[in-house]
Amino acid sequence: ELIDWRTLLLLHAKRFRFLMLQNQSTIINGIRAIIFDDTQIEKTGKKTEKVSSTFDHVTMRYVLGYKLLVCGFWDGGSFIPLDFSFHREKGTKNQELIRIFKKVQNVLKKTKCALEKCTGCLLTKELSLTNWTRNCEFKPKKTNEIKLTNAQSIYNKVSQKHNQYVHDLTLRQK
Repeated sequence: ELIDWRTLLLLHAKRFRFLMLQNQSTIINGIRAIIFDDTQIEKTGKKTEKVSSTFDHVTMRYVLGYKLLVCGFWDGGSFIPLDFSFHREKGTKNQELIRIFKKVQNVLKKTKCALEKCTGCLLTKELSLTNWTRNCEFKPKKTNEIKLTNAQSIYNKVSQKHNQYVHDLTLRQK
């Protein structure tokens, strides 16, 4: 972290240019230009440091990664980098809205899945409650009444949970 990369790169470019000028056979008389190039560096992974969603103008889509801006000298035969910088983009408000929308969709999907499971459980408990009610009608014993009371308690708890999922789902869909 203590190395001055810009100075090192500039000294390297100066030395390269000096060596090129020493060799008369490599001197090319042609177009000389300073070129600025921004390159997309695509990254993958969940724990990449300071990575952001950047817009790639070639593919016209957002890509996870960095932008590398390079300033270089073109002498007609070789490109000599003079300076560089890494950039990241903050993203747009649309990206943030899309991220929030996807998160809400995932929550809705999970809530719907939980509601379906709870509905199945509720139907099972309702069937069990109906069976114990019939048992108590035909065989009024103390054990059957206790089991009926337990079945009613379980049914009430599952019913409350089911109602809560229905309520949550209707609120989240709005």
